[in-house]
Amino acid sequence: MKSRILSNSYVIDFANVGFDLEKIDSTIKIETDKIIKPIENEKLKDWEIQFSFWYNNVKQILISKSRLGTYSKEKRKAVTVHIPIPIKSIVAWGVDLGQHAYQDENHLDHLMKNFICLDVDFSRFENRTDYILDCMRRAIKLYFIEGVSINKVKLRITD
Repeated sequence: MKSRILSNSYVIDFANVGFDLEKIDSTIKIETDKIIKPIENEKLKDWEIQFSFWYNNVKQILISKSRLGTYSKEKRKAVTVHIPIPIKSIVAWGVDLGQHAYQDENHLDHLMKNFICLDVDFSRFENRTDYILDCMRRAIKLYFIEGVSINKVKLRITD
C-alpha cells in the first residue's frame, strides 16, 4: 500500500504564503508511509490511501469517516480532512475574513455526521507551518486510531 497527500484551499491567496506547501506535503507523506509500511497484506498490495487536506473556514479539524471514500476499481481509499484557518483577529498568522471562500464557518454543519472532529488551539502556534503540520499529523493519527477497512482488511493503530 502507498500513500498520497494532496492539499487544496478554500482560502484565497493562502497556499505557500508563510509556509512551503510542497515541503509540508512531502514531510507528511514520508510520515504516513512509515505508518502504513508495516502493513503487509496481499489484498492491499496495489492500494493507495489518499489524504486530501482542505484549508477552510471551519471550527474544528474535520476528518471524513472511514466508511466513506473507497474506490475499489481504482484501488484507492480517499480521506478528506478540513483544516480550519483562523482570521487575523484570532492569531497574527491568520488570514483576512474576505480570503475565505465560505464566509460562514457553519457551511459544513449539515454534513457533520460524516466527519470525526478534532478541536484546535490556534494560540499554541506561532506560524502557519507548525500549525498545518500539527493538524495533518493529528488527523492522520486519529484516522488510523479510529480504524479503517480497506479492501476488507481492517487497519488500526494504537496510540
